Amino acid sequence: MVELQHSQNPYFLALQQSGESNINVGSIVTFANCIHEVVKYEATGISLKKLSLFGAGEPFAVELKDVNTVKVFKGHVPKLIGDDAVETCFPTITCTKEDEAAKVYIAMLELYNMEDTDATSIHVTSKGEIYSKIKMAKGELTLVPCTDSTSKIVAIDPKQVANFSKMSVGIVSNAGKMWKILPPKSFKEEGGVWKGTVVPFFMAKPSQGGQMMAKTKTHKGFVFECITNQVTINAHEKIAFKLEETSGENKKRKIN
Repeated sequence: MVELQHSQNPYFLALQQSGESNINVGSIVTFANCIHEVVKYEATGISLKKLSLFGAGEPFAVELKDVNTVKVFKGHVPKLIGDDAVETCFPTITCTKEDEAAKVYIAMLELYNMEDTDATSIHVTSKGEIYSKIKMAKGELTLVPCTDSTSKIVAIDPKQVANFSKMSVGIVSNAGKMWKILPPKSFKEEGGVWKGTVVPFFMAKPSQGGQMMAKTKTHKGFVFECITNQVTINAHEKIAFKLEETSGENKKRKIN
C-alpha cells in the first residue's frame, strides 16, 4: 500500500511502476549505463551524482520521463586499491622465487650446452645407466646437473645440503643463496617410443669404482656442483660417481 506522503509524489510513483520502490537518498543506482548515488529524493524531483574511480560528479536532476530507467545497482562499486597494497603485488615482488629459478635455469642450460654431453660421447641403457662411447682423457667429461622445468629448481637453506644423499639432487649456489635441482621426468619407453629427458648427471650412479668426482663449474655467477672424470675413461666403460670409502654409511655430499 502506498503511504499518503508518497501518493502525491510523481517520482515515487514512477519508480514504483518500474519495480524500484526501495530507492532512497544514498542508494547506489544505475542510470544511463553509469553508476550513480541518489543525493536528493523529494516530491519535486530526484537528483543523482555520477560515481567514478576518480571521484563523484556534480549532482543533476533526473527528468520525470526518465525516472523509470533508474535502477538499484546490485554489484560492487569499483574503487581504486591503495598504493600500499598494490605495490607489494607486482611481479617484481611476488615472482622473486620464479625469477631466481629462471635465471638459474638459463645458466644451467647454457653451462650444459658448453660442456656438450650428448650421444657422441655416451651410450644410454634401458636401465637408466650410461656408458662411454669413446675414450676420454682425464677431465674431458663433465656432467652438469640439469632438469626439465624451472619448478624443479627449488631454493634451500644451505644447511639442508648435508641431508641429501649423493647424486640425488643437483646443487647450485650464488651469493649465499642455494638451490637444489631435482631430476627431470624419467626417461622411459612408452608404446615403443622413448620419452622424458636424458640427464647424464643423474644417470652416473654412485659406485666405489666410479671415475667421476665432484667439481664445481661457475657460469653467470652461479656455482654448479658438477662431476668430472678424474681418470681416463675407455670406450664402453660404465660411467659412475666415485663414492668415498668410509667405515660406516656413505658420507653426505660435500661442497667444494
